[in-house]
Amino acid sequence: MTTSTLTPLLSTKDLASLLGLKTNTVERLRCQGHDLPRHVKLPSGAIRYDPKDVQDWLDKNKHQTAASQLAAA
Repeated sequence: MTTSTLTPLLSTKDLASLLGLKTNTVERLRCQGHDLPRHVKLPSGAIRYDPKDVQDWLDKNKHQTAASQLAAA
């Protein structure tokens, strides 16, 4: 039997703080179906985010500027 350690989930407030947004902005964007990290809805109705999903979302949404692309060439 393997033992795994669960990573504590982030609240909407935690995610908002990480992204530099207000909590109600994150809630509104989620409800409107905007591209945000995947979330989990707990039986209590609370929304939580897995930090790995947040990091994957951030990595997926990184954009490189034209200037940095030229400098890398």
